Amino acid sequence: MAWHLNELVAANAASAALMAQRHHGSTMSAFYTVSAAAEQEAHQLLSPLIQAYPPPRDNETSLDPLALAYPGQIARIAVTGTPWDYPVCFLHLCRPSTRNYRQLHQAMSNTSAFDDRQLEHFEFFGHLDEEEITAVQGLIADTPNTVLTRARELARQLATCEQLFWERMVLLCTPRGASGV
Repeated sequence: MAWHLNELVAANAASAALMAQRHHGSTMSAFYTVSAAAEQEAHQLLSPLIQAYPPPRDNETSLDPLALAYPGQIARIAVTGTPWDYPVCFLHLCRPSTRNYRQLHQAMSNTSAFDDRQLEHFEFFGHLDEEEITAVQGLIADTPNTVLTRARELARQLATCEQLFWERMVLLCTPRGASGV
């Protein structure tokens, strides 16, 4: 489970950095700069959890391909997306993501197998920043609907991938799920 999360967060950090580079100078530049910094911090906060578990050997385990469709979709947006695609996705997913982070945090806490440092990453993303949401809404407020149509479709696709990721992560980290996976 820790290595699945590491793959997700590392991929998202790389995607966020790419988006910040690609959209530098656009009206969304500040959003992407903050997003890339947040993903880097999230990856650093995950380190105590990752360090507690040895890396899997290549022949021992593989990462869950269904769970990793989510960072794959974000990478697709990073490579081919317009400046509005990811902010629209962010707005579409911020509340469900926060709910999922809280659920995973609770599931992991209930196992008593993780200390506070190992759960810091989940505290970081387990809250909503209403000011950030309002700021992003303001950035896209004047964007024509024709531009936002593709972004909204990508957001729906990403929501499906993200929900599948979180279902897999909760399954992997709960006692009942871990014994059956």
